[in-house]
Amino acid sequence: MVTELWNIISEVLTGFITALVSAFTGITEIFYVDEAGFTVIGQLLLIGLGMGIVYFAFRFIRSLIRR
Repeated sequence: MVTELWNIISEVLTGFITALVSAFTGITEIFYVDEAGFTVIGQLLLIGLGMGIVYFAFRFIRSLIRR
């Protein structure tokens, strides 16, 4: 009985982990392709991320100066 329960739990966990890896791989292919590098969406995402970090740093420095 314990062995059957353990087998069921391990099958569920294996299926869940496989689904997560498959989803992550699918999402990654939207932004990056091995043969070509970053896709257009991936490049726009990197530009947006860079602009967000710069904007955050600018606001942080401005808040330090105001004090």
